[in-house]
Amino acid sequence: MFLNINSCFKRAVFELYETSNKNENLSLQKFFLSLMFTTETVINMEKVSKNEIPDFTGMHVLIAEDDPIHMMIAEKILHSKNAIVLKATNGLEAVKLLYDGSKADIILLDLEMPEMDGYTALERIKEKLPSVPVLAFTASMLDKKMQASLLQKGFTDSIPKPFKPDIFCNTIIASIKKNNYIETI
Repeated sequence: MFLNINSCFKRAVFELYETSNKNENLSLQKFFLSLMFTTETVINMEKVSKNEIPDFTGMHVLIAEDDPIHMMIAEKILHSKNAIVLKATNGLEAVKLLYDGSKADIILLDLEMPEMDGYTALERIKEKLPSVPVLAFTASMLDKKMQASLLQKGFTDSIPKPFKPDIFCNTIIASIKKNNYIETI
C-alpha cells in the first residue's frame, strides 16, 4: 500500500515522537524521510514519443515561456517529435521573432511573463498572423469560465502546466487541424 507524501510525513513524525518519548536520552536534531516511488508514477516519454503521437517533422513551433524547466520539457517533447522549435523567454521576444520573419505553424504562449504577457503578445501576433493557432500555456487553474475567456480573447486552446506529453501533443495536433493551418498532420 502506498501512502501520499502528507501521510508519510505524519507517520514519520509520529514514530519519531514515540521513539523520543520512550528514550529520554535521545536528542532529535535531524531526521530523514524516505519516500518510495514506482516506475508507474514516472511518465515514460520515450513510449509516448515513439508510439502514440504523430510525427511533427517540419512543424515550426514557437514557445514563449519564462520558466526554464517548462521550456526544457516542452522543447524536449517537441524535438522528440522532430519539430523545429523557436524559443522566447517573454512575449516581447516572441513578437519580435515573428515580426522579423521567423516562421511559426503554432505558438505556445505562457500567460504570465515579464516584459510582455501572453495576452498582450497574442494581440500583437494576431495583427500580423491572424490564422496561426496560439495556445495558452498556463499554470493557472483552468475552469470552464477561464477556458471560455481564453477562447474569446483569441487563443485556439490551452495547455495546463504541468502537462503530460500525450495531452501536450494531442492539443497541438487538434489545434492545427481545427485551424486547418497544416494539412500534413
